[in-house]
Amino acid sequence: MPLPTWLPSGRAKPTNAGWTGVHIGRDQILVACARQAPGGKPGIHKLQRFAGPDRIEALLDWQKTSAPKGNQTNLLLEPSDYQILQIDAPPVEPSELQDAVRWLLKDLIDFPPHDAALDCMTVPGEQTGNSPSRVLSVVTRKSVVGAWMLHWHKAKLALSSIDIAEMALRNIAVLASGEQAVAFLHVGWDTTSLIIVWQQSLCTFRQLNIGGGQLLAMDDLERATLFERFALEIQRTTDAFGRQFSAADLTLVWLSSVVDAPGVARDLSAQIDLRVQPFLLDDWLSLEDPPREEDVEQRLDYTLAIGAALRMETTP
Repeated sequence: MPLPTWLPSGRAKPTNAGWTGVHIGRDQILVACARQAPGGKPGIHKLQRFAGPDRIEALLDWQKTSAPKGNQTNLLLEPSDYQILQIDAPPVEPSELQDAVRWLLKDLIDFPPHDAALDCMTVPGEQTGNSPSRVLSVVTRKSVVGAWMLHWHKAKLALSSIDIAEMALRNIAVLASGEQAVAFLHVGWDTTSLIIVWQQSLCTFRQLNIGGGQLLAMDDLERATLFERFALEIQRTTDAFGRQFSAADLTLVWLSSVVDAPGVARDLSAQIDLRVQPFLLDDWLSLEDPPREEDVEQRLDYTLAIGAALRMETTP
């Protein structure tokens, strides 16, 4: 999401350094840093957690003293702070797209359109007949974006971009998918996110209120029931994708999980026709600061922070 021009902090100048991904959670902030790695795996290092009432100040102090110099910062909004809406692309010039979309969204959001900060992503695919192309529009309040920008501005730091969790997962997914159409399922501690990417673009998304923490507490019967639900949701989503994007050939689900990704992939593959492949971060990334045992004990999930830090690797 481009930063609005109505605040004075401005964008960071592009550098040859990497990105710092900042995942804002309800009670904590998780951070990952990525190094540029031409011709090799992206390097992920300096996984950090900030908790407590002063977590924002602690993060900014850390960025001043300990974060890699020259890194740009990509901050992920909390899911409750934004909406993603798919609409028909209005027939306007690219330079006029955001203003036209702002007007179209007036009946779909619960605040005035002039108070909205938004970004638009064109969904890939061939147009048939007179059917318009589709646009994913990410919408939040200007006040939400402005509040985060002011934190960095007051600390005399640059906030380079503001993004969303679905795009962080997209950044991870395209490491393995390239231009191909794939589904990517991430089982976090509290929720499970499903996205589909094609041509390196986010096409659709779902969220399920089941997580790895619940998986650990389930008996075999409960686990089997859960995977039937997973399978049904994936099948519905991929079938809808296939109808909308007939040119895409979706045959693979990448499965990322905070608990036993190979086992979860195996159980899920028994329920659906698509091939399910476990996605292990260290197969695709150089984890210079891998998650620690105490991170697992605290149920920390750095996946979204890592995805935010991979903006440099996957932004066309």
